[in-house]
Amino acid sequence: MVKAGRGDGKLEDVKPKYDEDAKKWYTYLQKRLEKVGSGYVASKLSWADFVLAEAIQTSMNFDADFAKKFPKIVEYKKKVHSNPKIKDYVEKRPESQF
Repeated sequence: MVKAGRGDGKLEDVKPKYDEDAKKWYTYLQKRLEKVGSGYVASKLSWADFVLAEAIQTSMNFDADFAKKFPKIVEYKKKVHSNPKIKDYVEKRPESQF
C-alpha cells in the first residue's frame, strides 16, 4: 500500500519486513509445490492456485527483483495463468497494481 501511495510511511521502512515475509512464504510455497508434485498446491488446479497466482502478480508489481528472487514461483504463476479456461481473460484484462 505504501508503494502505491495508499499507506502511511516510507517504502524503505517497510521493505525489510516485506522481504522477510516474502522469503518465508514463497519458500514455503515452493516446498509445497515440490512436495505435491502436480505443479499446483493440491493434486489438481484449484481456487487456491488462482488466489496465489494473483498474490504473486501483486508481489511482482511491487518488487522489481521478485522474478530474480523466486523464479520457480513466477513459473508457477505462469502455469496457472496459462490454463486455457482463463488465459484469454488474463491476457486481456485491464492492468491493476493489485
